Amino acid sequence: MNSDGSNVYRQAWHFTMDTTDFLKSNIRGKCLEVCSGESRIGDITLDIDASLNPDIKGDMRDLDKLVEPGAFGTVLWDAPFNFYYKLDEFTRTLKKIASIATDRIIVVGSNMFAPGLLGWKRTLYWGAHEANTRIRLIWIYDRIDSRLPSLV
Repeated sequence: MNSDGSNVYRQAWHFTMDTTDFLKSNIRGKCLEVCSGESRIGDITLDIDASLNPDIKGDMRDLDKLVEPGAFGTVLWDAPFNFYYKLDEFTRTLKKIASIATDRIIVVGSNMFAPGLLGWKRTLYWGAHEANTRIRLIWIYDRIDSRLPSLV
């Protein structure tokens, strides 16, 4: 975190080919990749860093202002590492993601925290990260009841 409280973002953050293949094979429909960095796994990318040429430039916390509800079948989210320890912001952002995804949410993370979502089934998968030896966790949420609101 910067001295002013803003997040620090890494640009050289890449998935292994196995992890990339796994993520691609689990996408349903059109995919929005949030906090995409240099990755191009999703059909549409969203990142705060304009120099990375995302399709949508913006902050993940403003998703409700940037993307229409129900606009994507899948949302793939690999938030900055330090964001996982801001549980209130993490939960608020996940709720916004749930309003955008019609079928699936894929959350790539580095800790065990993954809140439940009403109307969604959550499954944990494991993956390794190429940039270091830390284990990356991949949570997949599948919508099980579209009649229920996407509440955290």
